[in-house]
Amino acid sequence: MNIIVYRPETEEDQKDLGKKAAMVHSQAVLQCLKQLSCPIYQKQAIWKEINPDTNKG
Repeated sequence: MNIIVYRPETEEDQKDLGKKAAMVHSQAVLQCLKQLSCPIYQKQAIWKEINPDTNKG
């Protein structure tokens, strides 16, 4: 199998790609949290531990 990967050339495009990758990653983490069999307050605590930026406000 051959795979061709194109890297964004401009700094703006690189930042955009980084933001999109972060969004996909956080969506995957949230999906995993939803599937856990623990109470919601534990899921919220896990989310706050792995994503401290959401605590700012």
